[in-house]
Amino acid sequence: MRTTPAYEAPLTDFTELETEITLQDLRAHEVKLSKIHDALKLAVGRSVYFPWAFSDKRPLRTTQGYLVKMPASVVALLTGLTVAQKPPAKGKSRKGTKGTGGRQQDPAVRKAIERHAMDWALEYFKKEGYEVDDVGSTESYDIYALNDADEELHIEVKGSSSSSIAVE
Repeated sequence: MRTTPAYEAPLTDFTELETEITLQDLRAHEVKLSKIHDALKLAVGRSVYFPWAFSDKRPLRTTQGYLVKMPASVVALLTGLTVAQKPPAKGKSRKGTKGTGGRQQDPAVRKAIERHAMDWALEYFKKEGYEVDDVGSTESYDIYALNDADEELHIEVKGSSSSSIAVE
């Protein structure tokens, strides 16, 4: 249960799984998932963003991610995900549509959007009475904020050039 105020951006146009897939389920498929990862990496010739991390010293674990692509070969492997394999409805674009947050390809534009989002968030929390510090280069979050009541916030900032009616 959330104890602090927040904004919510509800999911739309998704397929709910009939049964949950647990970390234990994923670990049972670790060898196959690792092979899928290696094959994708070989196919694209560089690193790939994958939902899980592999190690000789630790069992499979999820990677930090807000949204990750799920390779079709993983969907086919995991029980319960085949219902999510349906293609998007005809006439719907999967990229660049208003509000979908398509990935900006130009790194300079992407950096400018991220900087604008950081500046906006820093200013917002200053106005709310917090002392703020941009700590993104040294911490796993972007902004450290502290108010007069010693309430400490660790804030992750994500910028977007698309329209949205809500943020979290």
